[in-house]
Amino acid sequence: MSRLARVRNGGAFTLAEMLVVLSLLAIFAGMVVVLVRGRQDTHALQVSTKDLAAAIRMASTETKAKQRPHRVAFYGNCREFRLEAAAGGTGDYAPVIGVGGMKRRLAGSVRIDAVLRADGEPIEPAPDQLGFQPGGQGFSGRVRLVNRAGETMQIEVMNATGQVNVLE
Repeated sequence: MSRLARVRNGGAFTLAEMLVVLSLLAIFAGMVVVLVRGRQDTHALQVSTKDLAAAIRMASTETKAKQRPHRVAFYGNCREFRLEAAAGGTGDYAPVIGVGGMKRRLAGSVRIDAVLRADGEPIEPAPDQLGFQPGGQGFSGRVRLVNRAGETMQIEVMNATGQVNVLE
């Protein structure tokens, strides 16, 4: 009996069989990566939208409570934001004390796609801040965020009522 016949009877695999199995494993691994990445992009969009909505809500609430202008300022090509309050009567703003004043970054591939007026028309160029003034003056409209997959979420701001809503 030849050596090849003994190896085949011994349960060994041929090179072609091993390549087929490795190819199938690579295809399945690629599919898993695509599925996981899509979920991560969706989750990043949801987290970023809720985080920005909380900062906008806090700016609106703090303006009314302290009777002092507040804003959400954008930095780093609108990829970072923080809550700021008017510093005296000079027109300058400073970060609020605490967590709200820390710069926060939009998660993953999420970016601000557009800032819209209350009537739905885009504000051009997009503002580098959303400001609130005592007496109900300030930003009213929507902020639209988008991720790499093209999914969008919006934050609706109704300054007159103080409502800030996340729209899926």
